[in-house]
Amino acid sequence: EIVLPHVYTIRRTGPPSLARSLHDGLILAKGNWVACMDSDGNHRPYDLEQLVLHLKKNMHGWFVAQRTYFLDPQYTWAHRLFSWFMNTLIQAVCNLPTRDNTFGLFVAPTSELRHLPLEKIFSGHGEYYFRLLSFAHQKNIPLITVDAIHGVRAMGASDARPVKRFFSYIKTLLIHYYTLRANLYV
Repeated sequence: EIVLPHVYTIRRTGPPSLARSLHDGLILAKGNWVACMDSDGNHRPYDLEQLVLHLKKNMHGWFVAQRTYFLDPQYTWAHRLFSWFMNTLIQAVCNLPTRDNTFGLFVAPTSELRHLPLEKIFSGHGEYYFRLLSFAHQKNIPLITVDAIHGVRAMGASDARPVKRFFSYIKTLLIHYYTLRANLYV
């Protein structure tokens, strides 16, 4: 359980789905700011605290955690290289200022989130996150980055099908890119 003043946990029951859980949490949130993080331990409470500290200094923009790959103790060099490649590709295709577009730990104003097409963003596994950042960037919302380290998974299992996940991300990225270019999200 996270112990931060003015931070409340919303627990969702129902079929497991990260993107759906975040969507539902955004709808149920009552505060002015929303913090989104995984519950499996990959996002460390310390890193959430750092995002909140940055928020207190500057209340304009979104605060997004970015992994520092060279400090990430639990992954092999191959996983780090794959993650770097995927994030670099997402950054180039979506024209994002952020270097880590799949981590999913962020703090943002509730009002700005609710003005985005949430039903079009929150689907898939982690693909929702680069769609979310892309929509925010298109609206000229500042994306303020804060370094973080990927926590050691406390529960659940890591994706056992990384090649399938890679092609899922590529497919979603291409669909997102062409949908944006054709203005089909309007």
